[in-house]
Formats: sequence, structure tokens, C-alpha cells
Amino acid sequence: QNYKIRLIDFSDNRLSQVDLNNIIQDLHDNYEASGSNRSLRLNIKNQAGQVIPSGDAIEKINTMVAAGWTIDTDLPPS
Repeated sequence: QNYKIRLIDFSDNRLSQVDLNNIIQDLHDNYEASGSNRSLRLNIKNQAGQVIPSGDAIEKINTMVAAGWTIDTDLPPS
């Protein structure tokens, strides 16, 4: 785990839904390992083809946002 990363910006890329879901999974694993005493900002907006995370990734995003992480996506507001 890298506890010094505070910002990850993958916006305006051509990431697939699988790529986005894998990024979310990896960050969620890091979140669980480090606890909620750190935060991070992730920007995955504006992917080519308007690709958005799906399935379990959405629940994981909600969990991390509730703990103070900022995750910018093109998902509709929940």
C-alpha cells in the first residue's frame, strides 16, 4: 500500500468498465487495509464512450465516499 498518494486523476481517458471496476477494487482493498484515517481523491470522469463503474464497484465507491474519500465519476447522483 502507498499511504502517501492523495490524488489520482484518470479523467478524460479511454478506460473500460472493467478497468474502472478494477481501479475501484484496488482502492477499496487499500481503504480496508488502511482504515478510514486517510483520504484520497480519485477522478474517473469523462471516459470515452461515457463508461462508468458498475456492480460492486458502485457500493465500494459509496463506502469510501461515506468515509471521507472524494471520488468523481459520471454516475448519476444516488
